Amino acid sequence: MRAARSSQGRIDQITMAWPKIVKRPVPGCGTDRSALIVGYYGRALSLDNYYLSLAVDLGIAGPVCFLGIMIVMIRSAHGRARRGPRKGRRLMIGFPGAYVEALAGYKHKPAKDGLKSDAA
Repeated sequence: MRAARSSQGRIDQITMAWPKIVKRPVPGCGTDRSALIVGYYGRALSLDNYYLSLAVDLGIAGPVCFLGIMIVMIRSAHGRARRGPRKGRRLMIGFPGAYVEALAGYKHKPAKDGLKSDAA
């Protein structure tokens, strides 16, 4: 399926992915297979929403654990910055903040078009 507009493409991805998530909510469909399973083609075979990719790949636990890890890291960094020495506070927040940003901005490599899809 192809979408002309970015926001319509994201809506299409959610619409196409939701039945796959409902069908396998706990085990998911396997790592790094979300674009193949959903079968969404934009410029490449990929999903734009990382949380949606996690839900298709790993089930509902994927995005829940991912968000949990980020929340724990942010809370831990904030607590250490409050209790730690004044001199290193910015670093105590900066390094975990950069790591969370890197995780949040991570994109899958687009899958190759020749691979078989479970979308059919």
